[in-house]
Amino acid sequence: MSNNLDDLKKIYDDIQVPENLSEFVDISLVKGRSRMKKENIKKGWIKGFVASVAVFTVFTISINTMPAFANSLVDVPIVGKLVKVLQFKNGEASGGKITDGTDANSINIKKNASNETIVINFTNNKDNKVTDNVAHFKVDYKSNPTTMTFTINGARALTAEKDFETIKKSSYVSDIYKNMILDDSAVKFTIVFNKPIKYEVKEYKDPARIVIKLTQDKDESTKTVYAVRTLSNEFGENLGIIEDQLFQQLNVRTLKDNKGTFCVEAGVFNTKAEAEAKIKDLATKYGENLKFVVEERGNLEIPKQIK
Repeated sequence: MSNNLDDLKKIYDDIQVPENLSEFVDISLVKGRSRMKKENIKKGWIKGFVASVAVFTVFTISINTMPAFANSLVDVPIVGKLVKVLQFKNGEASGGKITDGTDANSINIKKNASNETIVINFTNNKDNKVTDNVAHFKVDYKSNPTTMTFTINGARALTAEKDFETIKKSSYVSDIYKNMILDDSAVKFTIVFNKPIKYEVKEYKDPARIVIKLTQDKDESTKTVYAVRTLSNEFGENLGIIEDQLFQQLNVRTLKDNKGTFCVEAGVFNTKAEAEAKIKDLATKYGENLKFVVEERGNLEIPKQIK
């Protein structure tokens, strides 16, 4: 946003101050004076109260008109109205409202002594203003390795991709990347965690945001697992077609491998025999159209490139 006088005047003119603001302040002042008399409070209290009202008003206006201001709040407690704490069933949960033209505009991270919080912020793709409600979204949590995939419907942009490198600085995150999706009215991305986690996902409105609180799950131990997956593919339409084809019948996920290519994973098993039985089942359903292999790896390891 430029700082010339015309732009600043427009911002000033566009600010909507509640019609009854002066009445609210007057009533508050009367109450304040009454309280001063009853409790013999110093006169400085009344000035402080007026200042608080003014700060609250400017804060509210700023949140609803300036995305940059809202996104800078990562270092203060989460603002907005809590819509719900997501309840996961079989690793899946959803929320938000059906809309169109949303931009997953930014992702911030806040580090605390015992946990970290990731905040996904939303704006309107047309005018870049903070939206009141989160677009309809789905969260898919899986382990081995631990991932959380977000599919946001009605979204035309993922400007938050610019923040991916910053999110990788989290002590819990090993990678974050955009997923291929054939629907041009949705965006999808995956967060990969470098340790077992306990998580809590909350949806907020006014302004719209998804908040993920992360703590380490110290009870989960490392082990060897056997993954049933496709060969590695470059990021592109073919990858999206494979996932879309499998997604109709299987609860699959797409993972980036150690060389930057991608595979579609159809399941993770505790024994090699279970994994091989799954491949036989898939061969019956898909024939030679798709080739699956068994990959042995640690439960926190990302896949290796297999051509």
